[in-house]
Amino acid sequence: MQVFQQLLREAFSEAMSIGYEFVRAAAPWDKHPYLPKRFEDYSGLTVDPFVDENGATKYLLEWRLADAVQSLGDAGIS
Repeated sequence: MQVFQQLLREAFSEAMSIGYEFVRAAAPWDKHPYLPKRFEDYSGLTVDPFVDENGATKYLLEWRLADAVQSLGDAGIS
């Protein structure tokens, strides 16, 4: 779990350093199994549920990279 969080923070930091401001993804759950909180509980992360073509609920995530890096840093991820 710690390795995933560290890689995520490093990737987000690198994306910010080359000019990106947001990351967007779709997820099949409202809480990633390797993150300690539900997506909606992170600062700067918007969560929009939607139903896919098979009728399953998915979640469109958009996270401001500065907030993502800060949140992961606050969680002790270096």
